[in-house]
Amino acid sequence: MSWTRFQYVCRRYSLRENPQTTLEQVRQELDQDPVTDFYGSSGQNRYLINMLYQQANQLAIDKVDSMAKLYGNLKFNDELVATQKMNIMIAYLGLVSFVFFFVSVIYQIYVFPNFFELFESLDIAMPYETLFFVQNWLVISSGIFLFIAFVFLSCLRIRALNEFRQTASQHWLDKLCIPKSIRSAQSELLDVLLYPLQSKSSNPLIRQHLGRYSTDALQAEIEVLVQRKSSQLIRSSEAYLNKLILVVVILIVGSIYLFLSSAYAPIFILGETA
Repeated sequence: MSWTRFQYVCRRYSLRENPQTTLEQVRQELDQDPVTDFYGSSGQNRYLINMLYQQANQLAIDKVDSMAKLYGNLKFNDELVATQKMNIMIAYLGLVSFVFFFVSVIYQIYVFPNFFELFESLDIAMPYETLFFVQNWLVISSGIFLFIAFVFLSCLRIRALNEFRQTASQHWLDKLCIPKSIRSAQSELLDVLLYPLQSKSSNPLIRQHLGRYSTDALQAEIEVLVQRKSSQLIRSSEAYLNKLILVVVILIVGSIYLFLSSAYAPIFILGETA
């Protein structure tokens, strides 16, 4: 469920005729109304929205009323950190990696063996560059493949965080793929968004700060903090991904240079001996 759809449910909940109707009941009723799809699909599994519903279902009706009023009009887009740039990065990595591996495999299987046979028949020593690339091709390709796989995994995990489909866990894989700055930025953003529900996991400093504001002023202050924390999450994610992409580009360019050197060296030697 998207944030826009969740807000629509909150606004309709505030307009309910029966005061005893719960937020979950309103949600189930609206899920049957095709008009609700105007506000986003119900099939998207977002950690943030699920958490909001779980917390709201545990509150008294009067607190749910105030929560629904605040969230129903809160200016926030859970696709603010939308991942268009990350998708471009992933597509770019996939394309470059595919071309490199495809061409190098073709040369490894069909071209280099013919070069070796030709040089052996002419009694000419194979160039060092070609020998080095052929002998170490598997090691070079495996190293590049593993690092690109790590970058892919990091992009996917960070994209999931930016789309609020999950939070960064304490699992070693998340600690490996997601820098602390990104995990902290998302955690603080969630603390701000969950504050109206008085989540036990809320940051004490954020709780103390937002506790100073009245109900009427709280929404405006949360919107300011949400915008700030969202921007921080975006900047942290993009900065880290840009570093990874730079390393990949250096590796790919270096490998292409090594590949071209090994591929053209025999041709140059044959041209000199002709």
